Amino acid sequence: MDISLHSIAPQHANLRLKLEPKDYEPQISQELKSLRKKANIKGFRPGTVPESMIKNLYGAAVRGEVLNKLINSAIEDYQKNADVHFLGDLLPVKDDGEPSLDQTEFVFEVGIAPKVDLQKHLGKLTVQRHKVNISESRIEEEVNYILERFAENAEVSEPVSETDLVELEAQELSNGLVKEDGVKSVFTVIVDSTLTPAFKDLLIGKEVNASFHGDITQVEHDMDAKGVRKYFLKLQDDDHREFENQFNFTIVKISRKVKPEFNKELYAKIFGPDTTVDSEESMRIHIKENLELYYESECNKIFEIDLIKNLHQEMALTFPDAFLKKWLVLSYEEWQKKDEHTLTHDLIHFKEGLAWQMVRKDIVEQNDIKVEYEDMIQAVIKQFKTMYGGINFPEESWRQVAQNALSKDKDKAQEYYLNVLNDKSIEWLKSNIIVLEDEISLDEFRDLVKKIQEHNHDHEHHHHEAHDHHEHEHHHHEGDDHDHKHE
Repeated sequence: MDISLHSIAPQHANLRLKLEPKDYEPQISQELKSLRKKANIKGFRPGTVPESMIKNLYGAAVRGEVLNKLINSAIEDYQKNADVHFLGDLLPVKDDGEPSLDQTEFVFEVGIAPKVDLQKHLGKLTVQRHKVNISESRIEEEVNYILERFAENAEVSEPVSETDLVELEAQELSNGLVKEDGVKSVFTVIVDSTLTPAFKDLLIGKEVNASFHGDITQVEHDMDAKGVRKYFLKLQDDDHREFENQFNFTIVKISRKVKPEFNKELYAKIFGPDTTVDSEESMRIHIKENLELYYESECNKIFEIDLIKNLHQEMALTFPDAFLKKWLVLSYEEWQKKDEHTLTHDLIHFKEGLAWQMVRKDIVEQNDIKVEYEDMIQAVIKQFKTMYGGINFPEESWRQVAQNALSKDKDKAQEYYLNVLNDKSIEWLKSNIIVLEDEISLDEFRDLVKKIQEHNHDHEHHHHEAHDHHEHEHHHHEGDDHDHKHE
């Protein structure tokens, strides 16, 4: 066997592998003998099938399997012995010459990974880590959101005002009088921007039992004739009655969203039935803690992005662009669809991810970092607690949720594995670089997120697992789809 590397360009080469019959024929012979002993062919007892028949039936398949194993093993050994690492997949180079009966030669186009010398760069690496200052106004904003979220409609006797739900009785008019046998119905509107200004003016300030005349087709901006018949007049599809546009409207009922009182019932709705929150003060403390946990997690993501970006710039790892482009286009349909400009642009981000994977691999190997099952369980629990921080599950229930998440979806489990590997690698980096701590306002945090989103827009191959930054509090909320409806 002969294996050698022939350079095409920096970090780009052809790997030539030449196999002699002595490298593979003994293994092929052994495999065929093993098959002959087991072969169950009609007309022959086990072990008595002629060798020529076994060779004719299975020879080509066995030869292919043996050669494949030999090639893979030889390539692995070559990388270890020559201290090189091939990027992506090896691309077979087509050769017009037919392999002879006495030898077999294979040629692969390969990309060669750069050497990683992390220790050389660690002392020069400085990264900013931010902490968001949770202001009282942010807590107040969250409290108001909660009160709005859990407000309930209650019937009121006050005059109609903005955002009220108003139940109306509509009666068709003829010459200014209620038409006998005319169309009549009851429906509900919400006093907001969906109403036409003219109809809103007719409603605002009026009390229950007040009546007024108006155009049924001019109640809402976007209500077409079909909608008027269906939602306002309750006419069936097969009811083709004509009607006048002018109607008499009588206010039957006025309902208004009433904010809930601070009590145990409200706290249970917000944070779950087992919550320890029992006062407005403890609710505000709990909200602040949840916000701090959320923004800490988001700031850690920004820190990781900056850390990996700075590391990439400092180490300036080089890659064989021509090989990577060729490999990606040949291997992945999504890359085949990119034009040259997009391909070149996206390759930059792909190489950032590749550089991080290599650095992570070096950290893991040099420091014997391992991911245990318990690490993954805790990672899932942490993620779920961040998402649903208000739910007070017993610890065993959280563990059960985590175990289910890992066992049901192998792809998701692999994602958690890589996340833990990232976290452990980054934790190691944090303790070996200069970290500058600072406190920022919520507006400054939002500006940072905006810049990152603009930079990452439409790039699926960014450094490592992509992060979405969405600001929100994490509570257990009961479902409520009511925004606007016609009853």
